[in-house]
Amino acid sequence: MFKSYIFFLLLFFSIKGYAQESVPAEPDHFSPGSLSVRSNLPTWLLAVPSLGLSYKSTDRFEFIVDGAYSHWNFKRKGMANYHNFWNISPQIRTYINHQYSTYIGLQYSMGEYNMSREQGRYVGGGLAIGKQYFAGKNLLIDIGLTLGYLKISKRESYQQENGDFYRIYSKENANYWGPTALSIRFSRKIN
Repeated sequence: MFKSYIFFLLLFFSIKGYAQESVPAEPDHFSPGSLSVRSNLPTWLLAVPSLGLSYKSTDRFEFIVDGAYSHWNFKRKGMANYHNFWNISPQIRTYINHQYSTYIGLQYSMGEYNMSREQGRYVGGGLAIGKQYFAGKNLLIDIGLTLGYLKISKRESYQQENGDFYRIYSKENANYWGPTALSIRFSRKIN
């Protein structure tokens, strides 16, 4: 009876010890020193392809440069139309929770637009907030919003006559406060 008691006691402690053995979990964020390529889904839906690079220097800090460019010419109702656009947006962010998924950062934006009847430039910046979701070993989904300021300058309106565009008037510079960027980005780790 004593031997069976000792046997069950040893069996119990060995099972308990094995059950508490922890298996190292896969990280749910990119590691420090990682470089990744990014692209923003909403800009692609608006026919403005985008691409960016991000470098994660530590678990808490990340440096990002995003860009977008489009150059479309087409005819509608017999009239020439075009859509030219470029944008560059560098950003620095810090992760504020222990899972390194929620972030706050500063973003700067500059670019130009030239559409069929209007053109201008803009420059500004803002506070970026968002969250990243781990979607695999080398893929993140980044959902974010930037609230800030844009100064829109060199605004001009055009009118088309006989296939030629003529400037009608120049508009005053505009100041805009509010949402300046919405992003649903796919980020793929490349190193």
